[in-house]
Amino acid sequence: MNAQALQTLNVVADVEKHLRKKPTGCLCPSCTQKAIRSHSLQRNGWLSAIAEKGHVVGVCRQIAANLYQASPASPPPPRIDRIGLVEASTFWGYCNQHDTELFECIERHPLEKGNVEQLFALHLRALSYERVAKRNQLELFRNLPEMAGEVIIQGQMFRSDSKLRWDEFWHEDKYRLFEKDYSYEWILIPKNIGVASVTMIPPLSALVEDRYMTAHRCDDGTYNVARPAFSLSVIPEDQNTHVVMCWHNDDGDLVAPWRRSLCTDDNQSLSLFLNKCIFAKSEDYYLRPSLWEALSKENKENLRWLLEFCGDVDAIPAIVVI
Repeated sequence: MNAQALQTLNVVADVEKHLRKKPTGCLCPSCTQKAIRSHSLQRNGWLSAIAEKGHVVGVCRQIAANLYQASPASPPPPRIDRIGLVEASTFWGYCNQHDTELFECIERHPLEKGNVEQLFALHLRALSYERVAKRNQLELFRNLPEMAGEVIIQGQMFRSDSKLRWDEFWHEDKYRLFEKDYSYEWILIPKNIGVASVTMIPPLSALVEDRYMTAHRCDDGTYNVARPAFSLSVIPEDQNTHVVMCWHNDDGDLVAPWRRSLCTDDNQSLSLFLNKCIFAKSEDYYLRPSLWEALSKENKENLRWLLEFCGDVDAIPAIVVI
């Protein structure tokens, strides 16, 4: 690793350390309290349903930690580790009060298909995790001079997403508006598949999404649409797994092929869909440790490869089997 690359890596490491350890403000726009370490995936119930000896297997998302030992002759160490339930899926999201108020309906009550408050909470949790990830990415870019152009573009998209999607989640009549503006599919798989995930998934490939957003870019650099996306929550229980897809009606046509893949009666096709969504598109997923250990060497390598070169790929590992 040359001196310039090492210097960049040191900057990345410093920013990541800062973002991990410093509490941010609560994501609720009207709140002035500090955020707590929220869980994108509920620890008691969802993660515990796949945990073994208090641990799950998840992805290390620290860029610097994965690259310090890399060299042309020695690839980065694996980014898949055993993680304790206390640390798994945490992010600086909401203050204790708002975290409780917003997500009590899914954390303290059984999931009920079609329950509007639970749908709202599931989608908001996925959107919140994505929002924090995008905010952290922007903070990282701001500390890298070579990324100045990307900061401008991503910053404008971030503001567009806020104006057109995020802000409406804090309306006084938010549940009625959500029921009017959003659609969903909710299926129940009669087995614990050993995987938990929550994510926002872009229905368009990176190239097509870039063209789509460029076509909706205004003269002042802002965008008149939000980036298309749907939330996907994969929630294991002792004997079942809930899979909930939720999207804004404006994105209905773009989401339609993904919706059909979820609603198929063919278990093999459904397995392929879930493997693609969770392992090629998601940034927040966890596995039962024994499921990970039982995977073939090929599937483990495919998963590691996806972590390095995420996107539209053919080598989707067959981890989820229905």
